[in-house]
Amino acid sequence: MHKLVSIVFVFSAIAARSQAPGRAVQFSPPPVHNNFYKDADLSVVKDKYPVFSSGSPYFLDEWLNADIELANGAVDKNVKVRFDLIENTLQYISPDGRELIATAAIKTVILKDSSTGNIYKFVPSSFLDPMKNAKVDWYLELVSGPACLYKWITKAINQPKNYIPSESQASVISSEEFFIYTDSILLPVKRIKDVPHLLNNKVSQLDAYITTHKLSGKSESGFTELIRYYNSLLNPVK
Repeated sequence: MHKLVSIVFVFSAIAARSQAPGRAVQFSPPPVHNNFYKDADLSVVKDKYPVFSSGSPYFLDEWLNADIELANGAVDKNVKVRFDLIENTLQYISPDGRELIATAAIKTVILKDSSTGNIYKFVPSSFLDPMKNAKVDWYLELVSGPACLYKWITKAINQPKNYIPSESQASVISSEEFFIYTDSILLPVKRIKDVPHLLNNKVSQLDAYITTHKLSGKSESGFTELIRYYNSLLNPVK
């Protein structure tokens, strides 16, 4: 009888402790992939930037849903994120509502803009050219295939001469460069006419396409058109 009373007492104590205030009982299993969220990630500094006269430090100002593939193959879907392209950081909102800076090893970020229907795929430099870039830069993928085309967007704060925060406003200036990724090599490309020799394949066809379609300069649309044509030569539609 004494043993029975002891068992009942212990069970009651455990049950009472599990229902103590502030200890929510979790009935649902934890997420399968929870490597993206890290308690040690640093918080986003509030009001870090002043009001700019023009430009923005972010790729897009709004927090947007993104599907994030980690280096280990795990995928977290519909994470609220935004890219700070001055600091080259990926910011996210944690499940408990904190704004944090991601430190997980990320392979791709698929950003979904529901207001426009646009989808943007970003790849960190560590997966494109790990030997060249010590810090993480984010490359926007414009074309995928045997040859990929990427755009690298950089932003910087431009302060007017004799800048006084209380009297004048700084601005954000943006610049972009284009890169071709083929045979595991990331190649900067300055002009459309340089593309055939950078790829070193289908040179005559590419030169003819440039002439026939009057492609010139270094426009995003021209690079995109030419790289898509090159990929079609390697993988013709049957």
